Amino acid sequence: MSVANKPGLIALGREVGGAPTVQEGYALVVASIETSFAAPCLIRSQDGTDWHTIARSRSAAASFDSERAIIIPLAQSPATELIIARPTDPSAARRLGDAEWRDVFGGVIASALQRVEIAAQRAAAERRADTVDRFARALLGTVDSATLHRAIVEHMARAVDAEVGALAVYLPLENCLAITATFGYPAVLVEHLRLAPGEGVIGRVFIRGEAELASNLAAIPGHVRRRRYRTDSYVALPLSGPDGVAAVVSLTDKAGSGLFTDADLSLLERMAIPAAIAVGREQLRDRTNDLAHLATVDALTGLFNRRYFETRVEQELQRQRRQRDELSLLMLDLDNFKDLNDTQGHLVGDIALKEVAEILHRAVRIFDVCARYGGEEFVILMPGAGSSTALRIAERIRRQVEQHFVTGRRSGVPVPLTVSIGVSTATPSVSRDALVNQADSALLEAKATGKNQVKLAESQ
Repeated sequence: MSVANKPGLIALGREVGGAPTVQEGYALVVASIETSFAAPCLIRSQDGTDWHTIARSRSAAASFDSERAIIIPLAQSPATELIIARPTDPSAARRLGDAEWRDVFGGVIASALQRVEIAAQRAAAERRADTVDRFARALLGTVDSATLHRAIVEHMARAVDAEVGALAVYLPLENCLAITATFGYPAVLVEHLRLAPGEGVIGRVFIRGEAELASNLAAIPGHVRRRRYRTDSYVALPLSGPDGVAAVVSLTDKAGSGLFTDADLSLLERMAIPAAIAVGREQLRDRTNDLAHLATVDALTGLFNRRYFETRVEQELQRQRRQRDELSLLMLDLDNFKDLNDTQGHLVGDIALKEVAEILHRAVRIFDVCARYGGEEFVILMPGAGSSTALRIAERIRRQVEQHFVTGRRSGVPVPLTVSIGVSTATPSVSRDALVNQADSALLEAKATGKNQVKLAESQ
């Protein structure tokens, strides 16, 4: 018996093959059988040793005598069968009793359902690829670590319908993990927590470098369920880079009290690739910024160092020539600092340098460049300031230093301490060295004529 001789079966195959989902394809099959043969039917699938009904015609009873029914196999793995009650109509019974017809019917419907399943798998793969692509694009737009971490946990949680999530980042200097972003609850609740490697689900995933998917969180030995978790199902996975695991994402409370599946984990693992790259990128950027900061800042005082100051002097002199603006330089030296070190020790001397640096930082304008020039010498570059402004600020600094150290009660230095200041102002043709030398000469004059005073360069 040829399939070509059965246009109704071919039409049914086409209709089933065009169904949006396999489940809807099953529903079309049982509805067609019930209409064509006036017989109740159902489709069942085997799970282990048990059979589960996956589609049932409207007339099929809750209990079904499958031993007296007609069985048409539809798939082998997992075993899926169409069960049809023997019809009372003799013509329908003869058709269903035809083994060749049943073989053709089963083959057509199985092929049609397979097409539906392949199409559904292809559509799901396209959706996953689109999700990962949009996720990667979203991460490219982040401008700082905090925004990046929030974007990662939010997108990954939404991708698998998780209502609660967290991202924990490894802190090498502390050898622990800190939760830096959350989804579904305030980050302030956990921002103070520090997890040791191996501690809890997050710590365990970090140590092993492998994802965990579980349906029963409470079944883990030693685990105490937390109140904010609504379900026992969770998924946690590492974000790994060339240097190992950099962070861990954990998600729980799937919407509708459902369980996380292998498909969820597969999608998250694909999303973990761009997430790990982005986290590594931000960590590298942070380390680069830290190194750049260390290269320009004096470690003891926190002010800029001499190298950075010399670079800025050149930049400001060029700007001053272009814009014909004013530019002044203050050079400061702590009076009798060597005696302080000799009598009180270098630790007290370091305290004095730090406290003077703080006074300078508070006394200057926000766009002034304050730096430690070397030893007990400091310099302040003041764009837009003429000699009168520079002298006024220099005198204010001198007075504040004197008042701060006069009794020893306001500082950690037990003896009075003062500062001498030399001031120079740039002319259109002055060089960097000339500007610095003029301020240095004025400073030497202030030291030679009694200290604890401000002097303007003689040429100005």
